[in-house]
Amino acid sequence: MRKGSRKTKYAMRERDIDYMLWVKTLPCLLAGVDGAGPCTGVVEADHAGLRGMGQKAPDDTCIPLCSGHHLDRHACTGFFRGRPKEWKRDWRLCAIAETQAQHLE
Repeated sequence: MRKGSRKTKYAMRERDIDYMLWVKTLPCLLAGVDGAGPCTGVVEADHAGLRGMGQKAPDDTCIPLCSGHHLDRHACTGFFRGRPKEWKRDWRLCAIAETQAQHLE
């Protein structure tokens, strides 16, 4: 660590690398969904859980999205364009629950 620097709360937060690596082995949640378009890129572990402004959601709330759909979700484009805020929140929470349930199997 450089002189005078300190670890941020973000850097010190609890991590679950094994869970995120497992999420990356799953298919994209939007693969084959009508209106979602084709999957592009590798599957990423998208931190989809609730978080404060400027913070990252806990690792155990990651969902599998290909890089294209991951970008769409954050930019509110593609499949997510024009969807109400409540719909997006509900979709996220269902996606997290579905992913976590698969992990428990």
